[in-house]
Amino acid sequence: MLSRARFLKHVAVCAFTIAGISAGGASAQDQQPAQQAAQQGNGLPTQGWFKTCNDNGQANVCIVQNYARAENGQVLTAVGLITPQGGNGQPMLQITVPTFRVIPAGVTMQIDNANPQRVDYALCTNEQCIAQAPLTDTLVNAMKRGGKVTFTSVNVRQQPNPVDVTLSGFTAAYDGDPISQPDLVESQRNLDESIKKMAVDRRKKIEEAQQSATGGN
Repeated sequence: MLSRARFLKHVAVCAFTIAGISAGGASAQDQQPAQQAAQQGNGLPTQGWFKTCNDNGQANVCIVQNYARAENGQVLTAVGLITPQGGNGQPMLQITVPTFRVIPAGVTMQIDNANPQRVDYALCTNEQCIAQAPLTDTLVNAMKRGGKVTFTSVNVRQQPNPVDVTLSGFTAAYDGDPISQPDLVESQRNLDESIKKMAVDRRKKIEEAQQSATGGN
């Protein structure tokens, strides 16, 4: 059985793999209202909630996860519900946000209009900060009943950055089978292509607006 320290190290590595938050994500989050950018109703394709399971020989874990993205495709917040299989550790909630956060503030988690809960940071790197707390049945059931969950971190300018994540599809992902690796790769490829296409379309609109403003010259 894994010791708690080794298990925490393992799930932290899982978070690095899951989140994919670059340092550029911090810039995007600080430059625009994160709540508006991550509504998932802005036309940006999303993978929604999905489950993956992995056995690396040390710990077999299943992770139900979701990414909130800005309109440029950058990840603003990643959330993972980590459930070890075979009794190898305690289920954990992990919330990954860009770096340059106010550490004592932690990440506030609020489901619909319920009382917000603070999740303390477990570690920060040059690229991201990870908040972590035990995953309880009470929290899982609240997420199953909820409509959205809002994660709020505080940046170095002392500005709160709320990010909304829909809970639509959470129950199906949590109770259902994990996505296969080929399907996960295909889903990510389709998402990347959609984001690139939207970027091209935005660029064209900007160029057309500039041409109109200058009389087509």
